[in-house]
Amino acid sequence: MNGRVLVPDSNDAFDIVLSPDVGPVRGVASPGAQVVLIPGNPERIDLFRNAGADSEGRFIIPDAVPGDYTLTAWEALEPYAYFDPGLIAQAQISGKPIHVSESSSQIMDVTTIPAGH
Repeated sequence: MNGRVLVPDSNDAFDIVLSPDVGPVRGVASPGAQVVLIPGNPERIDLFRNAGADSEGRFIIPDAVPGDYTLTAWEALEPYAYFDPGLIAQAQISGKPIHVSESSSQIMDVTTIPAGH
């Protein structure tokens, strides 16, 4: 669904695109790892997604919005620490680039960053 929204008291308009076509990202990391999908524009905090890997290292992020991301995993991570610019920079070096398309299903293995790095 596409639409144009007019802002009151403004001549500017912007487009809003709504789509139910999110794509799941599945894969394997180290057991218990914190897996994070970081958007290409890390200022878009609404696009970050995270999941914990199970005892066999399997994870699923069910609702990734279409776009470009870095997929990374940490052995240990404080809640919401993945918003830290230093950790984002670390993820961009150690993580895997991934493109999520509408209704796609991605399967990725990701190397886990050890605690304290």
